[in-house]
Amino acid sequence: MAVSRLLGAFLLLATCAAMPTKWAPVLSTASAQDEKKSQNPKSGSEETAKALADLKSALEAAQKELTATSKALSGLKADSDAGLKKAAARLDALQKEIAALSASAKASVTKADLAVVAKKADEVTADVAAIKAAGDGKATVEKLAALEKGADEIKKAAEKAGTDAGVGTTTAKERGDTAWMLISSALVLLMVPGLALFYGGMVRRKNVLATMMQSMAALAVVGVYWIAIGYGLAFGPSLIQVSALGATDAGIIGWSWDLFFLKGIAADMKLPANDITVYLHVLFQGMFAIITPALISGAIAERIRFWPFCLFMLLWVTFVYCPLAHMVWAFDWYDTSVLAAKRGGAAIGLLGKMGALDFAGGTVVHIAAGMAGLAACLVLGKRHGYPQQVAHPNSMVLTLLGAGLLWFGWFGFNGGSASNSSPLAVTAFAATQAAAAAAGLAWMLVEWIHKGKPTALGLASGIVAGLVAVTPASGYVYMWGGLLIGIAAAVVCYLAVALKNVLGYDDSLDAFGVHGVGGFVGAVLTGVFCSALANSAGADGPFAYSAHRARYEELKPVEKDGATIDAEPIAKAKAAKREANGAWLKATRDVSADVEKLGIAALEKALADAKAPELTKELADLKLDDLEDELAAHKGPSEAKARIEKELADAKAKAAPIQKKLDAVAETTKKLEEAKAKEADLNKQLDAPKAALEDKAAVLTALEKERDALKALIEKQDDKEHEGKEDYNKKHKLSQLFIQIKAAVLSAVFAFVLSLLLVLVTSAVTLGNFKTDAKGEADGLDRTEHGEVGFDFSAATESVTVVNTTPRAATEPRGDGRFEVVVSGADAKELMHVWSELCQPTESAPDPDFLAVYPHVTTIRGTTFRFRGGEPAALAKKLESLFARHTKKPVTAATV
Repeated sequence: MAVSRLLGAFLLLATCAAMPTKWAPVLSTASAQDEKKSQNPKSGSEETAKALADLKSALEAAQKELTATSKALSGLKADSDAGLKKAAARLDALQKEIAALSASAKASVTKADLAVVAKKADEVTADVAAIKAAGDGKATVEKLAALEKGADEIKKAAEKAGTDAGVGTTTAKERGDTAWMLISSALVLLMVPGLALFYGGMVRRKNVLATMMQSMAALAVVGVYWIAIGYGLAFGPSLIQVSALGATDAGIIGWSWDLFFLKGIAADMKLPANDITVYLHVLFQGMFAIITPALISGAIAERIRFWPFCLFMLLWVTFVYCPLAHMVWAFDWYDTSVLAAKRGGAAIGLLGKMGALDFAGGTVVHIAAGMAGLAACLVLGKRHGYPQQVAHPNSMVLTLLGAGLLWFGWFGFNGGSASNSSPLAVTAFAATQAAAAAAGLAWMLVEWIHKGKPTALGLASGIVAGLVAVTPASGYVYMWGGLLIGIAAAVVCYLAVALKNVLGYDDSLDAFGVHGVGGFVGAVLTGVFCSALANSAGADGPFAYSAHRARYEELKPVEKDGATIDAEPIAKAKAAKREANGAWLKATRDVSADVEKLGIAALEKALADAKAPELTKELADLKLDDLEDELAAHKGPSEAKARIEKELADAKAKAAPIQKKLDAVAETTKKLEEAKAKEADLNKQLDAPKAALEDKAAVLTALEKERDALKALIEKQDDKEHEGKEDYNKKHKLSQLFIQIKAAVLSAVFAFVLSLLLVLVTSAVTLGNFKTDAKGEADGLDRTEHGEVGFDFSAATESVTVVNTTPRAATEPRGDGRFEVVVSGADAKELMHVWSELCQPTESAPDPDFLAVYPHVTTIRGTTFRFRGGEPAALAKKLESLFARHTKKPVTAATV
């Protein structure tokens, strides 16, 4: 029997020794279970509370098993008994801890809390294994197994609670990310009317409505196209792939039948590796696709027709925007050749595989729109009269209001590009604010120095230039980087805008000067100011590269006398922590000694030994009050009264020592309360050394964490993993800057060339109607394209003509000095050309005949000139001389 028990004990020992190492981590769960729970999430607090209740039940069962085990093993040797007592104490502590967690489950229970519980369950198992290792043949194998089973049940219950708590946390994160991305989508949509106001205020009054319509129409035209086709082209699996610029099998444009009209996408389908749905990603990215072609309209404002521009937007989004979006932002979200669990982790586009950084659209949106605007204004030509005839903005109020809305919406534009509500979104948000403010201030100062006065248009342009430039960098730079990018963009864009007249192109509202140039500056400077510690998905620019390596040199371990020792900052931090720990331990010992002098344990023992409840019960059993009441009821002497008096005397004699003991208990209780109050005061003395220790520990932890992060970053940059291999690719301090320059140039050339071709195609398809004619431009696009006006300051629409049917006597019309002169000998077109040329400002003195005639001319129709005031014959003669001299024809003019 003894041999069989011994063999059984050793067999169980071998089995259990392997079990702890095979237990899965408390926080791990199968991906299928996670997916199922994420699809059907319950309330986080309810799930956690239920899991903790199960955990508590498991502990109670384990406690019962432990009690039975303790009784069964009462004959074990002393060390085994001590081990079991240790295990029992830990199980008891675990039960109390879980009870406390259960009570606070509705408030906040984290996976970390439950991981601690699981760790302690491991310790219980280790204690049991230690008992077995002692090889005590008297141990009851079955009871030891029951004890281990109790610890295992705790472990499993903790795992379940951790999983369910994780589901609650995940659900909350998904809801937070979804809420932020919905808000960001709405903010970007708000930028479209903001852009319409910004552009609308800068054009002449006769073109306000048409200019705003070119922006607002994109909401409808591109909005529908994006859902139908655009998203599939931009983010579907790569249809065309190339190997160039250091990238292999890099995508140019995507294609997915499931993404066209989103017919293959469920409403609750998650974007892989993200906490938002595909629908939400479509919405957010769709806002970018909408506003980008609207930006182009600023370069060719006041001279394009509406319906050809709508056609151009569709062509441009298809052949320019979608390919660029794919090259920069597309990941393997919809690539069925990649395992579902691994999708969303690798870029598939050309620029993405190159390592180009574009957080929110410097290349895709601003460089593309700016270069398209330049191509369009070069192909379509200038406005009539430009640059000699200045087109003054109609309302800086609208432009400033539009700039404010753009600034507001840009927080969603850049902050939402994080795709979640995380510190990364805050980084982008902060850099956006810094760049916009710095650029607005810088533009004002430059303009003030250059022109003598800061203008509202300059402030608005500076703000937008800063926002444009920080767009690609916002999620990769710190706030100071955003400030510097904003300042640089303001100065460079100001120069670009100032030089457009010198270079001779008519960029009506500076779409190229602000968006094209600003986007290019921002894309390049992203490679200068980026930091991998600001965004782990980013890279180090030259400043961060040098700073990070210098800092690591300060923190890395050093070799001294053949031994590896900590760097000075970490060594000092450790010494400071040891010193603080020593002070904490000394204070703890001193307080413990003072507390021990209070005799709390002795007082508590005295109270326990006094058995106050039993004394109280004994005193109550004597029924002194009943005897006194009964005695009071007997008025005269009697045998019964004598008996009662004797019983009362006996009871009082017995009660006296009991009461004395109870008085002693009361006194002891009072002393205990006073001692505990003093203990509380003494324990407060530990707060300061404890806080100091925690502070020193936090400093040390931060330094060690920084050292480890820098080490991992430098090893990644040095490509230690592929050192000596064919694909070895070590980074240097200018690597990212060169990548950014290549990406910016590629985007600019791609957008310019294709946009140039698309403008030509649109002009050909519309039979040359992309640009309006001279008459349409003169009359204003509001009336010629839309048959209405943006602002009507006349009373025409507010008055009603009343027809008087009563006949009136004929009267001779008043002349008021009005008359007409008809010119013969030249056609109307030739006369109008000469008159228009004479109206233009010149460096030489104006024609004297023109100066004499011009003040009296009111209107011109064909070859008839209407005059008001002046001598008819003299004016007709001067008009005849004027046209005869400039047309070199025998022109005559006669009054009618």
